Amino acid sequence: MKSFAPRDDRSREALAVRRMQAHLRLGDRGALERLQAAAIADKNMTYARAIEHVLRAFEGDEPSDRRGDGAVLPPLLAAQRDAPELVSALLFRDLESPVNEALALVWETGLYRRDAGQSGLVASERVQPTSPTVLGELYGAVAGHLGLLRTALFHQRAPSPAPPSPEGQVIRVNPPAVLLRGEIREDSPELRYLLGAHLAGAMPDYVLVNTSAEDELRTLLSAVVAAFGPLEATAHSTRGNPAVVRLEQNLWQLIPPRAERRLREICDSASKMTYEAAVKTTRTAMRRAGLFAAGNLATAVRATVKERGLELAVPLSQPEGLAAACAAHPEVADLVRLATRMEYAEARWQPGTVPSLRRVDTGSSRFRAGT
Repeated sequence: MKSFAPRDDRSREALAVRRMQAHLRLGDRGALERLQAAAIADKNMTYARAIEHVLRAFEGDEPSDRRGDGAVLPPLLAAQRDAPELVSALLFRDLESPVNEALALVWETGLYRRDAGQSGLVASERVQPTSPTVLGELYGAVAGHLGLLRTALFHQRAPSPAPPSPEGQVIRVNPPAVLLRGEIREDSPELRYLLGAHLAGAMPDYVLVNTSAEDELRTLLSAVVAAFGPLEATAHSTRGNPAVVRLEQNLWQLIPPRAERRLREICDSASKMTYEAAVKTTRTAMRRAGLFAAGNLATAVRATVKERGLELAVPLSQPEGLAAACAAHPEVADLVRLATRMEYAEARWQPGTVPSLRRVDTGSSRFRAGT
């Protein structure tokens, strides 16, 4: 590798090698430092800055998503290129899952949709992406870059005592919506992560996972296999379960021919249609969108550790902590893999300012709190 370093004409090849090494040894500090040096040698300062953020994300005892502690903060989301199709491909393309595709086809039938009134949502609680408030500004920026502005956002201020931090929920309406509960007075990386994750969680592939109890979702998956899978799978799925039989009959009536053909292809093997696979893909998509919205690896990893109840053998603040977490926990490894991709840096770490930058992205806002 030393032969690459002195030669400018080989800097791109050197960077490619260092990228591969860093992805094979996720979270390894030495590999990340060499990757950053290669990016600098290739004059790719955007990528170098993104890698520096990963290197310094967990320095010190305090969360690194606060100003003044030496952390490398992500640039403004509003300064990034407005290319939701590219962002969607970056975050979700490799997550194409047969079971989630099947759930999206079921969602499109309207069988599970409710109107806002049935869900207890009030029009006055809806947040507009053009609203000059902390949440309105943030919603406009995050939903716009994710291409999810059709997903409505509602905000309910919690009664006293309010929860210590805002909470999110995907609501089963048409189109799906996101509900945030709790007081929101200022922007924070945690709020951006929460919003980005739940906006992704309201996508057609994931909405039924996020709005169904486990028994309900398992029954639905069994009914889909019974309706469109092989005969042997049908017999096994329907035996002794009236709920599956009723739902199977509804699906036969509601699924259009084109979707039926696709469902038969998906259900050719019942092993694809598992509850566990649906949940895993959904949670991965939500974490990735949360990372993109927050722009902060520490925020995303800490949220994942809390969500999954992970036990870390080595503290993240230790030099070997991130590598150990990646080796032990695929959920953390997936976030670090995304955060160290050059394509992610190009989509989320572009420097610069634009005249219409929303102040909310900086962690403070000139606008009043509220919705």
